[in-house]
Amino acid sequence: MNTHAAYQTPKAVKIFDSGLDTIIVAIVMFLLAFSLYATWDTDQMHNNAMSDQYTIYNPAEDPLSFAELRALNPDVFGWITVYGTMIDFPLLQGTNNSHYLNHNALGEHSLAGAIFLDADNDPNFTDFNSIIHGHHMDQGAMFGNIDLFADREFFDSRKYGNLMFNDKDHGLEFFAFVETSGYNWQVFNPAVQGRDNQQAYVNMLIETALHTRDIGPITPDDNIVLLATCTNEFTNGRHLLVAKLHDTPFPNPFAEGEAAELERSTFVDGQLLPILRQICFPALLIVAVLVIAYWTIQKRRRWSFEDTWDKVKHEPAVREHYEKLCKEGAKAKTAVKPPAAPGTPVVPSPPQTTAK
Repeated sequence: MNTHAAYQTPKAVKIFDSGLDTIIVAIVMFLLAFSLYATWDTDQMHNNAMSDQYTIYNPAEDPLSFAELRALNPDVFGWITVYGTMIDFPLLQGTNNSHYLNHNALGEHSLAGAIFLDADNDPNFTDFNSIIHGHHMDQGAMFGNIDLFADREFFDSRKYGNLMFNDKDHGLEFFAFVETSGYNWQVFNPAVQGRDNQQAYVNMLIETALHTRDIGPITPDDNIVLLATCTNEFTNGRHLLVAKLHDTPFPNPFAEGEAAELERSTFVDGQLLPILRQICFPALLIVAVLVIAYWTIQKRRRWSFEDTWDKVKHEPAVREHYEKLCKEGAKAKTAVKPPAAPGTPVVPSPPQTTAK
């Protein structure tokens, strides 16, 4: 008798596969939950690093509030603003250059850090060259807008800033944008001494700069300020925006009307990354969960058909009908037949009877 045995998934395989499915779904759900938490945590960090968080302490708005900030953290000694960008932050100085990499202006632990003057510089800005450090962050947080000066048009349209210290405003006039390595100790050498060394230092900055602006000669009698931040252009890369320090402040050309709106909306760096973090990655994980769930349901359905066939195939009427189909040869291949491994099982139709 030519009969075909139906394929049956071993029970041990089903148990193992079910356990594996559970583990996979659990891992994907954990990744989904972790990604949502990471997205929320990252956004919180960026929100806390935006200049808007410090507006209430801005001495230009309320000197008393700035005094309150200094009372909260005595390391706060000034304020820095770059006109036409979102750089508008308290200025601090610690006893080393590590503390404010992960502490904010309130003295709280924060991965966004703070804007701080190099520990080897004089807070009265009497040194020939003073270096101010800050993290590069997307959405324009901290020194996240400095790399925008790599664009010549942006550099040409942003000429001035303001530096407040000793309760007095001073002007910043930007004349160079430099891209260099964090290992370049010739550049990262605060408070250069000796007139020849000082002149060589500023000449080196101008010669290696991506962009420069002619503001007249820079001599050892001047004071220059470098705003330094990281860049992803190359390993351990740094961007520096270099300014001449003036005793008198410059008016802010972006203070009113359309220019102010342009400052806050058009030139905000890193808009794409937050969208990817907030939408795409969680969406991909959700799709993965749905695909795994669909695949698992389809597999369970196949197993259910297999189990159903295993139960009914030994019934006399079903067996008789099945043997009849097998004898029909080629015709039986197009008829309903029991499941074949590893396809989708189909329960054969019951045998037809003729009325007597």
